[in-house]
Amino acid sequence: GINLSTEFEEMTLGVFNQSLVLGPVAAISSIFVLKKALQSQGVIRIIFFALMVICVLTCFAASSRSAIGGCLLALGVFIVLFNKKLAVLILFLLVSCMLLFVSNYDFSENRFFEGVVKKQEINEQFGGTFYSREFLWETLKTDFKNNPITGIGFFYISAIHSSGLSEEHVNVEPGSSWFFVLSSLGIVGLVLIIIVWGSTVIGLCKKKQKDIDDYFLISVLFFYVFHMFFEGYIFSSGAMLGVTVWLFLGVAKDRVLIEMYKKNNQDKQELDSLSRMKLL
Repeated sequence: GINLSTEFEEMTLGVFNQSLVLGPVAAISSIFVLKKALQSQGVIRIIFFALMVICVLTCFAASSRSAIGGCLLALGVFIVLFNKKLAVLILFLLVSCMLLFVSNYDFSENRFFEGVVKKQEINEQFGGTFYSREFLWETLKTDFKNNPITGIGFFYISAIHSSGLSEEHVNVEPGSSWFFVLSSLGIVGLVLIIIVWGSTVIGLCKKKQKDIDDYFLISVLFFYVFHMFFEGYIFSSGAMLGVTVWLFLGVAKDRVLIEMYKKNNQDKQELDSLSRMKLL
C-alpha cells in the first residue's frame, strides 16, 4: 500500500511494497472496484468510486509508466464495453479534465506524481523515454536473430548466461514479455501464444449475452497485453504477476468454453426436437 511520508522512497509499504508489483495490482484493483461500483447503489456506490480514485492515485504513486498506461487503457475499454453511448461523454469529460489539469499543475511538487516525473527526467537525460528498456530489448533482438523460427530456448537470455554468473545470482527480467516469447520460443511460440490469447479475447467479445464480469475480464486482459510489452513476467511462474496473468486468462477461457458448451447443447436439443417432429 501507500504510506504518505515526506520522502518518496518511503512511500511504499505493506503487502505490495515493490513499485513494479504495486502498480499493476493497483491498476487491476481500480477496474475491479469500478465494476463493484456499477453493481452497487447509493452510499456503497460512492464508497467504491472513492476507492477507485485511490487505486488510480496509487498506480501513479508507484511510478510505473507501463502500469499507468495500462490502467487508463483498461478503464477506457471497460467503460466503452459497459455503455457505449455513455462512454463517449465520460471519456470526453475525462480527457478534457486531464488536459486542463496537466496544463495548470506542477507534477513535480506532488508526491503521487513525483516518481513518474523523476523517472522520465532520468531516462531523457540518458538518451530517451525507454532508456531503461533499450539494452534489454536489444539483447532480445539479437537472440531472436540467432534463431527466429523456434527461438534460442525456453526462458533463456544469452547475454545473462554468457556472463558467467551462476543462476542463484541472476534475476532474469527480460524487459518485455512479448519480445521475450519471440526471442526464446521464436515465431512458432509467439503464434501459439497469440492463438491462445486471441481466441480467448475474441470468444469473450463474441458472446451474445455478455455480463459485467465479461467486461471486467476483457479489460484486465487488455491491461496485461499492454503491460507485458514493457515487463517480462509471462514465464515467471514464481512471480505474483506471472501467476495472476495466467489465472485471469484461464478464468476467461473457462467462460468462453462454458458459452460454447451451452450453445452446442442448445443446438443439439433443437436438432432432437426437429427429428421428433419429423417422426410424428
